[in-house]
Amino acid sequence: MHDPAALRIALGSIYAVGAILAGLASRDAVGRQRTFWLLTALLLALLMAAKELHLIDELTGSARGVVKLIGWYGIHREVQRGLLIALSAVALVLAALLARWLRGSTAMVKLAAAALLFLLGLLIARAISLHAVDKWMMAAVAGMRRGWWLEAVAVLAICAAAWSAMDRRRAFSR
Repeated sequence: MHDPAALRIALGSIYAVGAILAGLASRDAVGRQRTFWLLTALLLALLMAAKELHLIDELTGSARGVVKLIGWYGIHREVQRGLLIALSAVALVLAALLARWLRGSTAMVKLAAAALLFLLGLLIARAISLHAVDKWMMAAVAGMRRGWWLEAVAVLAICAAAWSAMDRRRAFSR
């Protein structure tokens, strides 16, 4: 389901701000923290483009078409559950590796990493399109879908962490 244009632009703008702030935070970081902020900036920029181009919706629609084509639509819920379990296991392993890789990093880097993992999990759950998850995320809260609120809050947490991590005097004086 496509987001309304105004909301898509607003969320895209939040992603853009997050990418810029993460890029600026990387300028003051060293080592793994610098790499983390650079990768976060790149990932947020890619997610912004995906939001603008409706790539998650397109991916979900294409996967649904493939499932129908190969005759699995009758068992699509089981396929979705299996995919969710497999991706959850991969996510847990990646989270553990990321935690180990970022050990000794600042609290702001760890906050941004947690928010980024949450955001990616949210987007993957949405892409898998489990009916119960979709129903919960599509419910309106204060005029906006619950999933959009969660997405915006996760990106804003990354923005806040990047803002806090950078030396603003240097970042804006160059």
